[in-house]
Amino acid sequence: MNKQSRVQRSLQIEILKEAAQSTNHVNVYIIVATNSSAAYQEGLGLLSTARLFIYNNPIFSSNSQQLSEGLEKMTLVSYNRPLEVQSQLWRSLGTFYQPSLVYKVHLIFGVQK
Repeated sequence: MNKQSRVQRSLQIEILKEAAQSTNHVNVYIIVATNSSAAYQEGLGLLSTARLFIYNNPIFSSNSQQLSEGLEKMTLVSYNRPLEVQSQLWRSLGTFYQPSLVYKVHLIFGVQK
């Protein structure tokens, strides 16, 4: 991970912490998508691998995984949406639909002292 990526990740974690201060948890939705430059079959294979990993590891905790400081638990749940919503999402991103998965990520932050 390069320096710019680390700084961006650190800023993102700080924003999430601020959002969670009153309730100590935040829900975030993420998209796992194929790269349009990859071969279609290869992209589907990578999506399948990602889906299988998340299916087998839906919960990450500070006791068993390396999570950012202050993050106690992270759970991932598949988020299904209608085809029309998928289409609107990809249009809003300024691109055509690409094979993808959407997950609801529930982040729980530790009690700050």
